[in-house]
Amino acid sequence: IKIGGVEHSITQLGVGKPVIGPMVGAPYAAIVAGAFTLPIPTQNGPVDYTATNLPPGLSLSDTTGIISGIPTKAGSYDVTVKGKNAFASADATLTFKVNVADLATGTVGTFHGLVDRHPVLNGDLASRIQITTTPGGGYTGKLITGTTATSLKGQLTAAVGAPTLARLVLPLPDLGATLDLTLDDATDTLSGTLSDGGTNTAAVQGWRNSWADVADNAADFAAIHSFYLEQPEVADDLPRGYGFGSFVVKAKTGDVTIGGTLADGTPFTTTTFIGQSGQVLIYVPLYASRGSLVGKLTITAGNSAPSNNTIAGTPDWMKPDPLAKSKELAYRAGFNPIPLTALGGTYTPPDPGARVLALPAANLNAQLSFSLGGLAASFDQALTIANPKASSLTNTATIATPVNGTKVAKFSATSGGFEGEFTIPGASTSLDRKALFSGQIVTTALGTKGYGFFLLPKVPGSSEAVKTSPKLSGVIVLDKP
Repeated sequence: IKIGGVEHSITQLGVGKPVIGPMVGAPYAAIVAGAFTLPIPTQNGPVDYTATNLPPGLSLSDTTGIISGIPTKAGSYDVTVKGKNAFASADATLTFKVNVADLATGTVGTFHGLVDRHPVLNGDLASRIQITTTPGGGYTGKLITGTTATSLKGQLTAAVGAPTLARLVLPLPDLGATLDLTLDDATDTLSGTLSDGGTNTAAVQGWRNSWADVADNAADFAAIHSFYLEQPEVADDLPRGYGFGSFVVKAKTGDVTIGGTLADGTPFTTTTFIGQSGQVLIYVPLYASRGSLVGKLTITAGNSAPSNNTIAGTPDWMKPDPLAKSKELAYRAGFNPIPLTALGGTYTPPDPGARVLALPAANLNAQLSFSLGGLAASFDQALTIANPKASSLTNTATIATPVNGTKVAKFSATSGGFEGEFTIPGASTSLDRKALFSGQIVTTALGTKGYGFFLLPKVPGSSEAVKTSPKLSGVIVLDKP
């Protein structure tokens, strides 16, 4: 009503004792991180309510008579509600059960994943996402682009009607974008988008470290694995050699540290874990965080896992234009993201006394083949791989008759890695072009071979020197003759 030109509200006190209830539909279902509302039927209000044993995260409003909130702890709760008004207390005391379900197991834990390359949202570098969720529905994490990390923190949402899923929606003002993800218990994965709300959207995929939930942990993957990275384009302005990498999966935790070298000689390393379906994240900022190697490898457990696992994937590689003071000689102009084919599998070192590639104990039992990369002609190098002791894992690589001065400087039967060099003679010794090579023994469906690259300076022009001449990447393969 209006008194003296001022609006006033008048609340009529109850004309009798309040009546609350009855409650219909009990027990009531709820879920951690899911919005919950439950009205208390009431007559003769307003009423002051007293509620005991409400699930954590829920409260009862005297103003609305509604129990609401977001449960943070699972359990079966026997709730008691009493009410009174200015006249008297309600005769009835309401008792009912609220059953709060846990978040699904596959939505709780640590997730790693990848945001696709996008020119606006991450400068075509792609992004790595790391999220840890809790049984109470909270989450923390990071979105990493290059070496720049954006913190993630908030509360998941869930629904009784879709108990195997949880959702994460988080605006990121510094990026002008919103992260919208769905966590799926059935697959131990997350998926969604990073979007600015307009035309710019990048897909997100990821997976959970679920090995604590598995009886034998990651035993099917607990071995040395190696792989090669092949660039399939036939183009002189792109590296032609094989990049490569290797890692060991830890049986109890599934943790992985990948180390390798790209075909332009750039080393890379990344740390992650293997997903339940064999997923392994690759996200490596390169070239002062202006380029990157990104993608996913998938390890498939063999029928004698982990001894015959296989690896496949399609990561991609971007190299930017060089910085002003860069002394880069290999593919200095850089290149846009190029797809790579990753293939590999379990690497099993030879038994004591034996040799890699199951080579026989014989002279000239192996061969290095060199091609592309600015070579005027491909060439092969015969060598002998031997094991000097019956009880040793040591293998030696000996070249009796070098072609182009080929030398093997390092050879490890334990890891499968090897390194060396050769020299292409010039018109004078100052024009001799020395190439360093390195590689990794890899097992694929086609057998076991060594795959790698060499970097050979181009023939210098009349006013150039070999040491400053651009370098080209060529192919090296180690195999039986």
